[in-house]
Amino acid sequence: MYYPIGEGPLFRVASASSGNLWPDPVLGEGAYYVEREGNRYSVAHQLTVYCGEDPLVAITEAAFYQALNWQQDIASSRFKAVTYPLRSEHLLWAFRIDPRPPVIDMESPMASRRFAYSPHVLLNPCRMYTATQAIANEVRTYPPPGGSGEARPEGMKVPSARTPCVTGRSCRRIGEPASQRPAKNAEEVRGVHRAKFATPRHSLAEWTWPKGHPG
Repeated sequence: MYYPIGEGPLFRVASASSGNLWPDPVLGEGAYYVEREGNRYSVAHQLTVYCGEDPLVAITEAAFYQALNWQQDIASSRFKAVTYPLRSEHLLWAFRIDPRPPVIDMESPMASRRFAYSPHVLLNPCRMYTATQAIANEVRTYPPPGGSGEARPEGMKVPSARTPCVTGRSCRRIGEPASQRPAKNAEEVRGVHRAKFATPRHSLAEWTWPKGHPG
C-alpha cells in the first residue's frame, strides 16, 4: 500500500512572478489560499504541495490550468480579454525531500479497500472534487494499526488527470500535506519542510511535510 519515492528529484511548476524564490514553491500556500472549492486532494486552508517524479506531469498539470485561465478570461469579456500571443512564464523546480516521507499508493488494491473507494474515482477528469477530497482527508488522519510497523502517511501517490500515460514514463503525481498554517519565516520553513533543493530554478507536486503527522 505504501509507495517508495525514488532517489531522483521531484518536480513542480510555479509561476515565474509568484513562485520564483526558494522555498516558496514547496510551502503549499497556493493550495491554502485557493478558492473555496479547493483542489483535487485538498480543501481550502489545507497546505498541500502537488509534485511529480516525472517533469512531464508537473508541466502538463500547470499547462492545463494556465489554459483554463485564458479560457475564463476570453469568456468574461468581448474586447481585449487576453493579450496575444498566448504566452506565460513559469519555472520548473526540482527538489528532494530528506528523509523520504511515507506515501500511500492510492492505485494499490489494498489502499482502495482500506479507504473504501472505487479505482475509477481517481481518474475522473471533472473538476468536482468532493469524493477525492474526502478520501484525502481520511488518509491525512489515518492511524496505522498498532504493531503493524506502518508509518503514518504524509502523502499520496495518485494518477494525473491531465497527463496521458506514455510507455516508459510515469503519469502519476504525489501530494503531500504541510503544517496547517503558512510558515512565517525561513527558520520555521526549515523546521517544517525538510526539503533539500536539488537543481536551482531548473524552470519546473506533493502534500506537505508536517513535523509530526499529516494535517
